[in-house]
Order: sequence, then C-alpha cells, then structure tokens
Amino acid sequence: MVEKNRQVKKGAVLLACTAMVVAGLAWAVDEQQVIESRQSNYRELGGAYKGIRDELQKRKPLMIMVRQHVDQLGMLAHSQANADWFPAGSGPEAGIETEALPVIWEQRDEFDRLREELNQEAIMLADVLASGDMDALADQHRALGMVCKQCHDVYRLEDD
Repeated sequence: MVEKNRQVKKGAVLLACTAMVVAGLAWAVDEQQVIESRQSNYRELGGAYKGIRDELQKRKPLMIMVRQHVDQLGMLAHSQANADWFPAGSGPEAGIETEALPVIWEQRDEFDRLREELNQEAIMLADVLASGDMDALADQHRALGMVCKQCHDVYRLEDD
C-alpha cells in the first residue's frame, strides 16, 4: 500500500511538472506572438508614414496613394493607442529580441500619453488630407513624425 501511494505521488508530481512546463511554453509562445505582432504593426505604421513622405516629395503626388497610406496609418495609430501592444512581460525580460526598452513599463503613463498623442496626430492628418491643403498636409505629417521621434528617443533601443 505504501509503495502504491509513492507511485501515485510520483505520478502526481510528474504530471504537475509536465503541466508547468507546458504552461511555460504556452506563455513563451504567447509572448513571442505579442512581440512579433507588435513589431509587424509598427513596421506597417512606419511604412505608411514613409509612403506618405515619398508621395509628398513628388512634384505631383498620387492622392489615392496618400489617402491609402493615411488611412492605414490612422488605423494602426488608433489600434496602438487603444489596444495593449505592450503587455507586462513582453519586453526584454521575455528573452525574445525586441527594441522595446524596459522604461516603457517603468514610465507607463507617459508612454501611453505619447501613444494617444500619435493617434490624435493621425486623426488630424486625415482631417488635413480632407481639406486638400498640401502644405498643411506636409506640416501635419512632420508633426506626426515628431511624436514618433519622441517615443523612439526614449522607449526604443537605438538601431546600430
């Protein structure tokens, strides 16, 4: 009877250890997905910003392309301001390559303020586009870029 209880206890311990390993692997996969999704979204946001800049530098910008990039940028800016692309545990401590610095979570209120400011600048960019004033559009595009720069300067690992 004692031997049977030991086997049951060993089995329970083995099962508990296996469950913890599986749960740990699931957490790592989730964190990797969160980080990869965040990185992909910001690459797209940057691509839309660059697409606007490239069009505005042309003598005759294609307004349909500008509108497409403004819409994409606005959608992504809204998403990053209203969804948590930076949940706890998705920084460097996750052991996954990321340019997100720990200061994001240490100064969360200021970081979130900049995320919302980016969203508001994107809304204004769409409003200016609707006005048809190309000079004002270029100015608003630069204003939006300054918010990006503020965030990158403090919260993003500098590219080598």
